[in-house]
Formats: sequence, structure tokens, C-alpha cells
Amino acid sequence: MALLLTLTGPLVVLFAAAIGLNFGVRPLVSVLIACSSLLAGAVSLHIGVNQSCKIAESECLGANGAAFMVGLVWLMATMLFAVKLWKSA
Repeated sequence: MALLLTLTGPLVVLFAAAIGLNFGVRPLVSVLIACSSLLAGAVSLHIGVNQSCKIAESECLGANGAAFMVGLVWLMATMLFAVKLWKSA
């Protein structure tokens, strides 16, 4: 459940910030909100990976793999947000 929230939380905020640009939210505010949500998600993911790596090496490999997949999903969403931000300017 925690991984699901760590994955979807920043995505929801990124999409909300992108949609907010259509409703007159300033781009700087949208960028700050998106960056802070990604930072909070990254810290949460980092803590989870570190705790998993303390258990065993095999757990560490799985946690790192999951963290990389979550990072790739965030990267795609961030790129879409950047394109939306660029088109709104």
C-alpha cells in the first residue's frame, strides 16, 4: 500500500498542477508544487529502499528495481508536465 501511495501521490499532484495551468495558476506555483511532491515521494522511496536493504541482499535488489521503475514513471509524468508548461508559456 505504501508503494502504491508513493507512486501515485506525486503523479496526481503533477497532473493537478498541469491542469491548474489551464485555470490560471501561475507557472511558478505549479512548478513548486510539482517539485515538492516529487521530492517528498523520493524521500519516502529512499527511506523504504534503505529499510529493505537492511533486511537482506535479495530484498535490496527487488527494492532498487521497484525504485527505478517508479522513477521512470515519474520521469514520464515530469516530461509531460514540462511540455504542458512549455506550451502554456
